[in-house]
Amino acid sequence: MARRRSDAIPPRRQGPAEQRLLAFLQDPASYPHGPRRVRLVQTHSAWVLIASPWVYKVKRPVDFGFLDFSTLAKRRRFCGLEVELNRRLCPDTYLGVVPISRRGDALAFGDGEEVIEYAVRMRELPAAGFFDRRLRRGRLGTRDLDLVAATLAKFYRAQRPERRVLDWGRIERLRISTDENFRQLRRQRAGAPPEATLAAIRRYTDDSLRRRRAMFESRVRERRIREGHGDLRLEHLHLASGRLRIFDCIEFSERLRCVDVASDVAFLAMDLDFEDRPDLSQHFGSAMAQALDDPGLLQLLDFYKCYRAVVRGKVERFSAAQPGLAERLRRAHEQRAGRYFRLALRYALAGSAPLVIAACGRIATGKSTLATGLAAELGWELVSSDKVRKQLAGVAPTHRGSAEER
Repeated sequence: MARRRSDAIPPRRQGPAEQRLLAFLQDPASYPHGPRRVRLVQTHSAWVLIASPWVYKVKRPVDFGFLDFSTLAKRRRFCGLEVELNRRLCPDTYLGVVPISRRGDALAFGDGEEVIEYAVRMRELPAAGFFDRRLRRGRLGTRDLDLVAATLAKFYRAQRPERRVLDWGRIERLRISTDENFRQLRRQRAGAPPEATLAAIRRYTDDSLRRRRAMFESRVRERRIREGHGDLRLEHLHLASGRLRIFDCIEFSERLRCVDVASDVAFLAMDLDFEDRPDLSQHFGSAMAQALDDPGLLQLLDFYKCYRAVVRGKVERFSAAQPGLAERLRRAHEQRAGRYFRLALRYALAGSAPLVIAACGRIATGKSTLATGLAAELGWELVSSDKVRKQLAGVAPTHRGSAEER
């Protein structure tokens, strides 16, 4: 049966070959350098094995439409491309591609009778340097983000984008990615955002592409489209001993990697919003606009933040559907997906600038119900004027004043 390439194949159960490979990868004796232990980290598209001081990344045989690792030849190709592309911003970490082969009845790293898989081999980076950990420990500040902005600006400026790269900024190309998100989420009803939420985000997306057509077209003419990172998140930035490393870019899709610089910037800005640091998000966006002499970037940030939040929510849903995943991890992915979808709705309805929405009306018209529901959907704090007035007056919340007091 014919299938659109942008439609995801539902995850399947691991077969005996995959189970055997995973057992091999998690066995310390499998590695030439003899690590004391091996820790497995699973994502929707890869198995990452931390075998200090090295890290091995094996692509899973999956096809999500936008990402297709379904054959060994494709996994070999994308392993090589992952090393090549990530050396642009992280040259000392990606060491190469290592085959995993069958030798008699056993598996081994290196050549053998038959290559059954490939792994990207990397240096392990100190855990304390990852930006997501630095942020949660209060050790990520504006100076760190200024360094990121300067590094990315130099990276973007060094490029001379060809026509094939620039064309990915055209509206008809942008719609491929936005439409793909909504189509896949509608197919994946379990755990997907409420229909009203999805409809509101879809309307905002379509309206933005229509109303700002001239701006999107001018971005192409101004050559603001670059072969960027495509997955610029906190956990993909690392700082140690004054050295910044930006890694794990998208290798599997030119469409998702060749983007407006505003889209690349929006991913990290959205991630900072997700971690409840809108101050750092705003600072980073402004720093990038200044470093690139690109004031138009700021006008598109909310659109691309919304798009990026939907992408992350969708990926968290894919991660929750992994076969054999522990229930606590599944719930964590589902909760994160819900938070990303609420963040996308917030961008669509209110943008990312500071905002207060006041619900006003006559008595018993549903103001509190409306405000409570809206606050829950947007993830905002709800403030009741009745409660605030009583707190200021020093009376109990349940106190009912006289006619004169009311």
